[in-house]
Amino acid sequence: MKPAKVLIICGSDSDIEIMSEAAEVFEKFSVKYDLTVSSAHRSPDRTMKLVKEAESKGYDLIIAGAGFSAHLAGVTAAHTSLPVLGVPIDSSPLKGIESRCLRGCRWAAWGSENQAPRTPPISRSGSSG
Repeated sequence: MKPAKVLIICGSDSDIEIMSEAAEVFEKFSVKYDLTVSSAHRSPDRTMKLVKEAESKGYDLIIAGAGFSAHLAGVTAAHTSLPVLGVPIDSSPLKGIESRCLRGCRWAAWGSENQAPRTPPISRSGSSG
């Protein structure tokens, strides 16, 4: 069985501190990973390229961590068949609640992971707070 390889994508530089905690765990268990910054909003072409090439580069999982409405996980899942783990980061005044809103919620900022296509699988962790 080949060792797992994970791509960690941060939505911005300010998300690196939180997402590097995942990297520390991967290092502890000798899991190969790459951590990069790519915004679904500010650099959508770069994000799509990273995600579309992930499987051919041997990644088994993508972890997408971003603040505010956390669209990064939904955008990521729309462009890959790999499983995606979305990490809502408490960087907004609502402390990540806008990205955890359940389907059907009437808030202005709906949970982007909950609105994403049913495949590939998207999981969502608890928020960083």
